[in-house]
Amino acid sequence: PGLRQALLFQCQTRMPAWNAAHAVTLARRAAELLPKLAPQARVIALYHPMPGEVDSRPLADHLRQAGYALALPLMIGQDRPLSFRAWQAADRLDKTAYGLAQPRWSAPPVVPDLIVVP
Repeated sequence: PGLRQALLFQCQTRMPAWNAAHAVTLARRAAELLPKLAPQARVIALYHPMPGEVDSRPLADHLRQAGYALALPLMIGQDRPLSFRAWQAADRLDKTAYGLAQPRWSAPPVVPDLIVVP
């Protein structure tokens, strides 16, 4: 296989154990640093994790508890900019054609102050 496939395989096989050990610690630390790095931020856009990515859900929990509003990206279409929609933990997510989880079209649009990417 090519380099990309080999790296994806490594991420997908090693990341679950790493996530279990470190995602909560990373989330706690990021939530502590956020007010210092972006004191005016009120709406934070996250990502819904794919296999091989750091789980952002512990960070979402910390940010919600700290009073931040959260958003997730919504793919509008090919060659179109992302839209961001408000997101609560209980909100149902739809799957894209690529298998990505995203908010429903009916979720309120928001403009994030800060975007967290994998």
